[in-house]
Amino acid sequence: MHPVSLAALQPAPDEVARESAPSWPPPALRVGFDQPPFPDQPLNNFVMAFAFAVLALMTDVPALIGLLAVGSGGMLIVAVRSLSAALRERPAQLSAHAERTHRSRLTWARIVGAEIVGERRSKHGALVVTYEIAVQLEVWLGTNANDPHGPSVPIAISHRLFAPATAGASVVPGAYLGVLYDPVDRRVVAQSLVTRDGAQLPL
Repeated sequence: MHPVSLAALQPAPDEVARESAPSWPPPALRVGFDQPPFPDQPLNNFVMAFAFAVLALMTDVPALIGLLAVGSGGMLIVAVRSLSAALRERPAQLSAHAERTHRSRLTWARIVGAEIVGERRSKHGALVVTYEIAVQLEVWLGTNANDPHGPSVPIAISHRLFAPATAGASVVPGAYLGVLYDPVDRRVVAQSLVTRDGAQLPL
C-alpha cells in the first residue's frame, strides 16, 4: 500500500529558478509504462462462434439451423485467424515495450499550466475521488546540475494527469511532477507530486 506522503524536498519548488533544473535526486520509480494489452478481438470472435453454435442447437427450424451453423463456422475461422495474427504481433509489441522501458528515465517536470477537465466520483456519486487534469509540463532531461545528461533546455509536453482528490488542489503552476519520461515518444508516467512548499505526495 502506498504511503500517504514521501520525503519532503528542499529547496522547495518556489525556491527553484524556472530556468534551472531542480537539484533533487531522481524520483523513485513507482509506476512504469503499461504493457501493451492483448487484443480482445480474438476472444470476442470465439464467443460469437460459440453463441451461433448454441443458437443452432436451440432452434428447430432447419433453414435457421443451417444459417447459424454456417455463421458459427465462419466466425470460428475468423477467430482462429485473428488469434494467429495477434500471436504473431505480440513479440514485436513486447520488444517495443522493453525498448521503451530501457530508454526511459526518471526525472522532474515543472507544471506550467493545469486545468481540471474531468472527475471520477465514489460509487454513490457523493465524493470526488480522482480529478483528471490537463497539465502542461517542462520536462528536464537532466535531473540536477551535476547530471551528465543535463541541465539542458526543458522539453515542453502536454499530459493528462489523474490525481487523487486530496492532491488535486496542489496541481498548480510552479509545482513539480516526478515522472518516468520516454524521450522518443515524449510520454510520461507520473510518479509523485511535489507541492510548491516542497511536500512530496505519491500519485
